[in-house]
Amino acid sequence: LRWQQMYTLLDAHWLNLAQPLLTNTERSPRLTDYESRANEQDYLESLARLLLALGTLRPLLLILDDVQWADQASLEALLFLGHRLRQQPLLVVLAFRSVEARADTAVWQTLDALDATGLRLRLHLEPLALEETAEFISQGLGLRQSAPLFSQRLYAETQGVPLLLLESLRLLHDEGLLYRDEQ
Repeated sequence: LRWQQMYTLLDAHWLNLAQPLLTNTERSPRLTDYESRANEQDYLESLARLLLALGTLRPLLLILDDVQWADQASLEALLFLGHRLRQQPLLVVLAFRSVEARADTAVWQTLDALDATGLRLRLHLEPLALEETAEFISQGLGLRQSAPLFSQRLYAETQGVPLLLLESLRLLHDEGLLYRDEQ
């Protein structure tokens, strides 16, 4: 973080409250231990103010993956931020698996509540078809010609899920089973 800029954009009180969120960053010597008297709303407000301050420095992209496993505090923070950060230079991308998210009532209700704010554009990503899987493999491996049997086998194993395709290719390579030769 650019501490000098942060101090001009954000009051020290809010920076102190946000300090627990910054555990993996170099701390400014001007920050003190966060206040034990603060309540949950104060911490959420400090997070919102921190994101707003960062967004004034440059547009901000925040990606949260595996939201289907979010705990209650994280879900509450998402709802708070969804309302607090409207019309700000901040894009929040939530990635989740629909089946698992629907299985957790709290997660699904939070996603529905975020949808109700009108701030979202939901993209539902489907697995790749067999032909798309073959193209993915050909382009990813830089093949000059298609490998239909290999593509069919990987499709059968991964059902066209891109992450599983990538990880399967990586594992095959790491195990020495995937290599380039004249064939």
